[in-house]
Amino acid sequence: GHPTGWSTITIRYHNFARLPHKKGDSTDSRPFRAHGLDWYLRVHPGGSASADGDGAMVSLYLRCKSAAEQNVSIQAEFSLALLREDGQIDGMMSCPCNAFRRKRKGWPNFITRSRVLDRTSQLLDEYGTLTVIVKVQLFQERDANFVPRNGLNLLRLLTEANSPDNLDCGNAEPSSTANTADVKFSVDGKTIHAHRLILKLAAPALAHLCEDVDEDTAMPIIG
Repeated sequence: GHPTGWSTITIRYHNFARLPHKKGDSTDSRPFRAHGLDWYLRVHPGGSASADGDGAMVSLYLRCKSAAEQNVSIQAEFSLALLREDGQIDGMMSCPCNAFRRKRKGWPNFITRSRVLDRTSQLLDEYGTLTVIVKVQLFQERDANFVPRNGLNLLRLLTEANSPDNLDCGNAEPSSTANTADVKFSVDGKTIHAHRLILKLAAPALAHLCEDVDEDTAMPIIG
């Protein structure tokens, strides 16, 4: 897929030390917008159920709210990092391209709770706020079955190109519509006519196969 570029969002958890922090307790950020989608960050101040220890860890997870609500898969990579009081980044963790749908993505053992609460770590500001920097990048792919809407009836062109009058049948003369087909495939001994334009829009993989093939040569499709 093609990367969209990074979006950076700053999330603040005020009075972090006072948030519910039994193992499994969680607090969600307000939803935020990135790349046209709604997301939120979940923190477990005492660790999620899969974290080490009993209340010893801080867990962080990112979830795509839009993907979960629409039950669609979103390809994205992201990173989470803590912002220290002096403005320096601390404890960055990155996740490579992953599919977001209903599940959240993140780390059960992001950092120890004791380190967050330690004033010398400078991870909480003077008001006790924990600041998390979220970076998200999507990877977009065109659906191989997608055909953009336009003024051309692409389905009609493909049907006409493969009508009985237009298929290779001995010395039969093709009709005028066959002249619009500019590529053909050989499938199980049958010749299938097509249009490069249709292939580029609807089936890029097939279009790539016949890029260097002339109109008189049938591209064999095996399997």
